Amino acid sequence: MIVAALFELAIRPEVMEDLRAEIRTVLDANNGEMTPSALHQMRLTDSFLRETARVNPQAPARFQRYVEKPLVLKDGTYIPAGVYIEAPAEPILYDANVFPNPEVFDARRFLKLREGTGEDYIGYQNRELYQFVTSTKENLAFGFGPHVCPGRFWATNALKLMLARIISRYDIRMPNGSKEKARLVSAGLHVQPDPTAKIEFKGRTPDGIEANA
Repeated sequence: MIVAALFELAIRPEVMEDLRAEIRTVLDANNGEMTPSALHQMRLTDSFLRETARVNPQAPARFQRYVEKPLVLKDGTYIPAGVYIEAPAEPILYDANVFPNPEVFDARRFLKLREGTGEDYIGYQNRELYQFVTSTKENLAFGFGPHVCPGRFWATNALKLMLARIISRYDIRMPNGSKEKARLVSAGLHVQPDPTAKIEFKGRTPDGIEANA
């Protein structure tokens, strides 16, 4: 996930500056400490991470299961024993009936949904369900239902801490300033950014946002 996030930032320097501005604001409000409360206040960073996960799905499908005995779903669908089932994940993430302009990377997409200022085709009454950490029917990155990842809160905080530390210390870009995104490659059902792709790092003055983390 952090690799995918860095590749997205490498072609979007304006988003990196917006994230740095948020980090400075959050640190100023929390005596320079990246506390759990401070991490929760990083709403743009949270939105950026969820949008990164949306356009970089780790698998085209989730919930691969083997059916040991016949069952009937609530809608009457009959599933016989001895078959494998799975839930589509990637198609939902690029469904224009769920996410307006799904081909466009919008770092503020989920921030606007949480604030009630974005075009909302999903319509959750609790807008906090648009957080990165939240598991919903159209966001299966952490699983869903009783088997949802119990470590997703820790993972989200770790990602925010890593991202804050990296972009405070480095400017990053694709080689020679290219704006072409690293391609996604598949290995079975697993999808990831091309492991042979490169990112250029240049050290920078922290500019007052070096977090105590």
